[in-house]
Amino acid sequence: MWTFSIAVLAESYEVPAMADAIKRYVARRLVEREHALADDAGRNVAQAVMYYGRRQRWRAVGMFVLGLFAGIAGLIALAMLTRP
Repeated sequence: MWTFSIAVLAESYEVPAMADAIKRYVARRLVEREHALADDAGRNVAQAVMYYGRRQRWRAVGMFVLGLFAGIAGLIALAMLTRP
């Protein structure tokens, strides 16, 4: 399950200043992730993370297909109910 925490990266009314703050934050997180994956090289944690990502991707594709079928079924039902 995902947990979210709110952190203020920067406060500014200027778009370039906010863009720079966001870029710095994302770069810092990417470097931290690379270091964590490099530290876990012998423990196969990186492969577990990749497997979990693939599973999440297939779950998202499945939900999209399910929503597509539900939308089509809803349109067919609407067409049958509104038919003269």
